Amino acid sequence: MRDLLDILAAVREFDERGKPYAVATVVKVAGSTYRRPGARMFLSGTDTVGAVSGGCLENDVRHHATQVIASGEPKVVRYDTSFENDTVMGLGIGCDGIINVLIERLPALGEAPAYTDFLAHCLARNDHGVLATVFASDLPDTPIGSRLILRSDGTTTSNIGGATAQAVLAHAGQVIDTQQSLVTAYADGRVEVLIEAITPPLQLLVFGAGHDAVPLVALAAALGWHVTLVDPRTALANTARFPGAAQIIICHPEQLPQHLTISSPAVAVVMTHNYEWDKVLATTLLASSIRYVGMLGPKKRTTRLLTALEDAAALPAGRRDTLRFPVGLDIGAETPEEVALSIIAEIQAVTRARSAGFLKDRQAAIH
Repeated sequence: MRDLLDILAAVREFDERGKPYAVATVVKVAGSTYRRPGARMFLSGTDTVGAVSGGCLENDVRHHATQVIASGEPKVVRYDTSFENDTVMGLGIGCDGIINVLIERLPALGEAPAYTDFLAHCLARNDHGVLATVFASDLPDTPIGSRLILRSDGTTTSNIGGATAQAVLAHAGQVIDTQQSLVTAYADGRVEVLIEAITPPLQLLVFGAGHDAVPLVALAAALGWHVTLVDPRTALANTARFPGAAQIIICHPEQLPQHLTISSPAVAVVMTHNYEWDKVLATTLLASSIRYVGMLGPKKRTTRLLTALEDAAALPAGRRDTLRFPVGLDIGAETPEEVALSIIAEIQAVTRARSAGFLKDRQAAIH
């Protein structure tokens, strides 16, 4: 998410300056690859933002981007990093995968949906939608670079032609429901399309503005997450101490419902170091549809807190397991920075439905 935010910032700057640039997008992969479909890279002259690999392909992509900016014609470059082809390509990667990268000049020559505006809208407005991009086609009414945009309100924009547009729209409707991107073919394999689920940054609510919250907010912001910090103490909860926070709310725990609507896409970490505050916050958070609540502090303390909520009939049925305590992964964390890493890693694992084990022990593919 962080690289996409930085890419869109570069797009905005170059649009304001009226300078052309290129955007490279990973559209299809096979085998072992560093990035997945939807990974992007901004290129203009010596200016680059983002990456489409682990650093192996970027120089060659930059070479192609220079040609695309000059001609205005999009192109797809196929990189075969299998061991047999690696030496031929001269890249020396040995990843044993195939990566297809679409490189386009922007602003595009001719009529085309402004898909970067759509991406920026989704990220800025906490919205979602679907972006479908044609990256292979021999149909004259559906050239490479054609797109269909499906917004969360159901409205669409498209320059994909013929019956293909309706078929793509049907799949886009599935993607907006499942939030799972896909690559598929149409017209008997004559057209290939990347259909991306576009989701906003993860919403992280941090309760408590103590010194240990500082690295947590900073690390979450570095990942591109949207961080809301909540604390009643203005001396602690301010932009000078938390420049990465997108929003700072000054209120006591009892006042939280008046200031913030808590919903399921968000995750929360409670680290106020105040038992009574934590109890009020746990009551409010566990009564909502939020999917993850992490509580800092000893297990015995939080167990006592949950027992008190149960005795007061303030803990909704089936919500106890939503509370993670002590919050974080077991990585031997001691310092505030290490604790922040532990917490962020657990949130990443939970939101991506992963076990958070060692990759060396994983039998299935990483992606």
